[in-house]
Amino acid sequence: MVDVVSAHPDQRDDVARFMQTVFPRAKWPLAGWQALLAGRWNRPGDPYAIVAMDGDRIAGALAMIMAERMTDRGPHRTANLSSWYVLADYRGQRVGQRMLALALSDPSVTITDFTASKMVIPGVQRAGLRVLDQERCLWHRSADAGARWPIHRDPLALGEALAAADRRVLEDHEGLSLTPLAIETPDGLCVLILSVQRKGPDYLTYEVLYAGDRVLLTRYARAIADSILPDDGAVFSVDRRFLTGPVACDREQEIPVPRLYRPAQLEPGEIDKLYSEVVLLNMKLD
Repeated sequence: MVDVVSAHPDQRDDVARFMQTVFPRAKWPLAGWQALLAGRWNRPGDPYAIVAMDGDRIAGALAMIMAERMTDRGPHRTANLSSWYVLADYRGQRVGQRMLALALSDPSVTITDFTASKMVIPGVQRAGLRVLDQERCLWHRSADAGARWPIHRDPLALGEALAAADRRVLEDHEGLSLTPLAIETPDGLCVLILSVQRKGPDYLTYEVLYAGDRVLLTRYARAIADSILPDDGAVFSVDRRFLTGPVACDREQEIPVPRLYRPAQLEPGEIDKLYSEVVLLNMKLD
């Protein structure tokens, strides 16, 4: 009989080696799997993975990244679903469905899945996840851009000038391959956390993973793009849900691989890509 349970803390290395074996084309070594499963933001007792155990054998594993987010309404827990695999011998026995059901068992937790494969998407949607966003807005630096606004590239050095929520996420993500910025707008600081990656042969993408003040981002998106981007060879990318109203961008782009979520207490615009496999593994998403 296969038991589906939360992985025990002592199983971390075993689960990491299982993941490394079943995902041989992953772009990260064993250390990447270990970082994914380390529970960087876990509270005591939070799961880091769901496992299907056939005796002492791992028959399947589903990685989870748990976190407690600070909101205007108080703390709220989130879980990002990551790599998920069931050995071929155990498929067709509802093992995967049982694993997913356990991962989703707490209705108060907002669930995200940013990297579900096309094969997996129908199953997680049947379990209650829905599409988070379908479109992003892109800006190039304007040919007639004016003076760049002041940018703080070490926002934590601003100390008490930062909002408490911004300070918390910046501290929680120190040491990761991210680009945090605080832009001085006419109406105050706009804190952004970006992923800067080459997603095409001719340009770098400055993708917003977190926006501390979405109203300021929406109001000043063009000026922010003109301030942070190099003169050419780069785009500023903002998922539509981060924008609080209509905005004129250089072009709109469909998000090709659906980002999924199960709502709890967070609205779509409050759901960013922090506290997830995306930042732990420095993923480049389409």
